[in-house]
Amino acid sequence: MQNKIWILKIALKIILSRIPMGYRFWSNIGIFLHGKMKTRDYPKMVLELHFSEFVDFGGHTEGSHVLEIGTGDSVASCLIANKWGSKVCYTVDAGDYASKDMNFYQTLSMDLGKILKNGTTFEEMLNGINGIQLTQGLNSWSAVPRKSIDFVWSHSTLEHIRKREFDATLANMFEVMKPGALCSHNIDLKDHLGGALNNLRFSEKLWEAEWWVRSGFYTNRLRPSEILERFETAGFEMLKVEIANREQMPMPCRAMAPRFRTLADDDLLATGMHIVSRRPA
Repeated sequence: MQNKIWILKIALKIILSRIPMGYRFWSNIGIFLHGKMKTRDYPKMVLELHFSEFVDFGGHTEGSHVLEIGTGDSVASCLIANKWGSKVCYTVDAGDYASKDMNFYQTLSMDLGKILKNGTTFEEMLNGINGIQLTQGLNSWSAVPRKSIDFVWSHSTLEHIRKREFDATLANMFEVMKPGALCSHNIDLKDHLGGALNNLRFSEKLWEAEWWVRSGFYTNRLRPSEILERFETAGFEMLKVEIANREQMPMPCRAMAPRFRTLADDDLLATGMHIVSRRPA
């Protein structure tokens, strides 16, 4: 039964995604959540991870212009980046998923040693820290000045970008980064259905169908070698690549869709990867 839970998850999410309720409704009851960014500790852990990479590879946080891809359930990153000394923080997402709950931001601000005045609105908070929330997916990038960004990061986000939009996302990211700017990306390569490779069972035609993509468990299924190739094609210089692997294949290759059966074991055993790269000066 345990091996079939992923099938039940697919069926349930397909059914629920057809109910005409907005993201706020589903997130409030714990379904279709976009990460853990509306918590006190997780956003600080994420920023510590990525900004430490920025600093380790020669970046300067003070006065920096930074950008996060995939904001998730809050714009906590803008508050934390401001604490690190960033001057401007952009967030780019495919929709307006971030909570506007000022009680959460007030609490987080106090954790960071900052004080938000009582009655401060969401918009006033962002204006006060030069936070710019962009929520139109690929169309958002036109609002970011070319060659203006010192650092870009994402955390468990790139795997959710539509496969057909992945190269365009990298191209836009490259264009907004200053020559010599850095980016850090943590990518979850598990199937988001049960932590295995069950998403590789399906044909490309079905998996990329619009109705299927909207069902809440989509990942682009790009494997490590494919992701690295796309970064290099976009012009990035790879500085650090870390890949986590499982010890054995969770399912036989014969159960996978044809395009995955001939991939190298390293691509199929990977559960996640961390990339640090640079736009060449």
